[in-house]
Amino acid sequence: MLRNQDTCLYLRSLYIGKLSFSDIFDVDHFINVLRDKVSIVKELPRQYSWSTREYYASGIRATRIKTAPVHASADWYLRNVLPVMQSYGIAAISPFSHRLAFDKLPIKIQHLRRKVNFKALAFVPRIRLIGEILVHRLRYSSGKLQASGSEVLCENK
Repeated sequence: MLRNQDTCLYLRSLYIGKLSFSDIFDVDHFINVLRDKVSIVKELPRQYSWSTREYYASGIRATRIKTAPVHASADWYLRNVLPVMQSYGIAAISPFSHRLAFDKLPIKIQHLRRKVNFKALAFVPRIRLIGEILVHRLRYSSGKLQASGSEVLCENK
């Protein structure tokens, strides 16, 4: 959930299946890195507790935005999402991931996007461990073959 004074943007499940953001990323690190740019809360404030996946699945809602273009401009969000947030204090955008175009963004948004992608998003320890194990196996496996300039990992049998 991203808050800007009295308006909220709640980022619920970003992934297909039962995984949530906190299953994949270190939420405390995310919040800490971005605390000087945006206020982030882990749970919806009580006044927005009605805003659930079930609520949006049961009918057309004024706070639900399903028409975000795949590569929406920052201006599109200002014209279409900001008024909903100003009217209701909350907006549900689904699907949300990869909906903001990467071209022609105002410099402040580019800086925030870079900060999120390269500093704030950090995997939880168990995912980092799996990555370290995979890198170690790929790097130090004796079963490597050279093929067309690329390395292919083969299991030793």
